[in-house]
Amino acid sequence: MLKCADNNDAIGIASVSMNYIDKGRPNYVGLMQIPSSHRINAYAEKNISACLKSISAIVKISLRSYEIDMNFCIDISTLFVQESKTYNLALEDILIFFQRLNAGEYGDFYGKKLTPVMIMTKFSIYCEDRDDAIVSFREQEYNQAEAQDFLSREVNPDSELSNVLSRVGAAFTQIKNNLKNE
Repeated sequence: MLKCADNNDAIGIASVSMNYIDKGRPNYVGLMQIPSSHRINAYAEKNISACLKSISAIVKISLRSYEIDMNFCIDISTLFVQESKTYNLALEDILIFFQRLNAGEYGDFYGKKLTPVMIMTKFSIYCEDRDDAIVSFREQEYNQAEAQDFLSREVNPDSELSNVLSRVGAAFTQIKNNLKNE
């Protein structure tokens, strides 16, 4: 992704984004699996200037149908770096957000002047959707693990419940035998 952004490779960026789209929707679980070392925070810690340049390239390519200048891209990029501390963002998150924005999923912006506040307001919706999907995925993982744990438990024949059930079974057998003898 970095190489595509650094080379202003719109086709390469679009190709990378396809890895994180499933049935027309963002694959937040796939995005979540991007290693920490490949996330914006790690990138910014190594080289903030290069990080801002890469994000700016993504912004510029993503918003090419709008009249925006490089200062706008840098302002937005700085805000994304700040947000990445809260949301542990990858460059791919920004790309997917802009694809959804351009598809009109956050309202129609054509003919309107874009502002950083407008972009970041819509980005907060993306982050909420992302967080909800991740929480749901984690809950499903937990529930599956719990079910697997429950199913994998062996019945201990020495357990108290096992002893009670054996005594109940023996009592029924004795009652049945007594009824036969009468």
